[in-house]
Amino acid sequence: MRLKSLRRIIFTFWDPLRLATYFNRNPETSVSGEYDYYIFLVVTRLMDGQCVEDVAEFLFLMETERFGLPATPQARERALKTVRELQREIALMPQQAFVSAL
Repeated sequence: MRLKSLRRIIFTFWDPLRLATYFNRNPETSVSGEYDYYIFLVVTRLMDGQCVEDVAEFLFLMETERFGLPATPQARERALKTVRELQREIALMPQQAFVSAL
């Protein structure tokens, strides 16, 4: 299932709430779906043709404005790395697979 690979990317590269410890112990734990909404928003934007930098800015704003975390250069870089990794992953997926995954 590709949703698991999308979740792994989010927990590996972004994870502003620092939940990866729980996710890595058990990917089926209750926190595994914590970022699914953001996965959906990011992947949808990428599939709609938005550029990586704009989508990364969106993810950065989610971290800093929605979660209230500091707006650091590291946070911006994490967002960009995450979006690039998600873009690579969805490029490998048939479009129907993504729709059925979420």
